[in-house]
Amino acid sequence: MKYFQYGRGSFFVILAVFALLAVSVGACTPAAIPETGAAAVDIEVTETGVTAPQQVSPGIATINITNTSDDPRVLMLALLNPDLTVDQFRQAVEQENFENISLVTFKGGGDATPGEENQIIVDLDEGTYVAMGFPQSDAPPIFGSFQVGGGSASQASAPEAGVLVNLSDFTFDMPNEVPAGAQTWELRNTGDQWHEMILFKLQEGTTEEELVQMLMSDQEPQGPPPFEGAGYFGPVSNGHSFWVPLDLEPGTYAAVCFLPNLVDPASGKAHVEEGMVKIFQVTGS
Repeated sequence: MKYFQYGRGSFFVILAVFALLAVSVGACTPAAIPETGAAAVDIEVTETGVTAPQQVSPGIATINITNTSDDPRVLMLALLNPDLTVDQFRQAVEQENFENISLVTFKGGGDATPGEENQIIVDLDEGTYVAMGFPQSDAPPIFGSFQVGGGSASQASAPEAGVLVNLSDFTFDMPNEVPAGAQTWELRNTGDQWHEMILFKLQEGTTEEELVQMLMSDQEPQGPPPFEGAGYFGPVSNGHSFWVPLDLEPGTYAAVCFLPNLVDPASGKAHVEEGMVKIFQVTGS
């Protein structure tokens, strides 16, 4: 059994792995996003579904994610292609096919701990959105939807990012050192594939090679891993950005992307196996 079981060849199982990662989140404290004048969009993840406003104005928006279920969840936002309905996309997800990813534009997402609130900022284009909640098991995801459009666009500007992370094929282009404390990160997909960022806080002395080997191993883990989850963010499609608040403690961290290689799906490789992992230091107090 892997520390984080990675389902090869299954769209549905690959998305479900995000929720498994959310269970271990705990090394960072969510920070409030700086005031930007952006409209607030409240999305609630429950035991049986995802609730959201029926209509949202286009433009920069703060997504407030709350989880009123008993289990950790991962929330993902996806803009449907114009000729696709919510029911059609739901059926496509159930078919467990990588090609279904081309039916949507992923706009970002985050983990949702029961009883807590998380925030992300996204730039909402007009169209129909699906908000998907993934549980910590391979149970089917829960769905909600909302429309963006029909009103005046938000005049809010994107928040000023203290850290810019360019997600490319297959690297994290970001500083080797970032300061500790509350700040806003911009995650910008400059590659040709979809990407995510999962943060781990490493025990002292843990190398990149050891981390990847343990994450991708098929063997039963012996004892607790030498790392803990520090946050899940994504996925985001190529050419898009979103913003997340972080409050990281000093230490050594790793950014990892587990998503599958869609250019060469027959390889069965995740992006981390293509080298998409970055070790960096959080300094200061």
